Amino acid sequence: MGFTEVKLTLRHPKDGDAREITLLVDSGALYSLVPSAVLEELGIEPQEEQDFELANRQVIRRKV
Repeated sequence: MGFTEVKLTLRHPKDGDAREITLLVDSGALYSLVPSAVLEELGIEPQEEQDFELANRQVIRRKV
């Protein structure tokens, strides 16, 4: 496991608006995180909220 920077193009699934971004990827992670400002700029809205448990057992709720 480790961290890697990757460049990717994030594209709105319906209207095709796109933005190239660089992300820090954790090869051991189950989910990818994109800054909400980037998603909002492209008009991509969250579909639901989900609870996640952190290593310290704290539960946080995030939009997905």
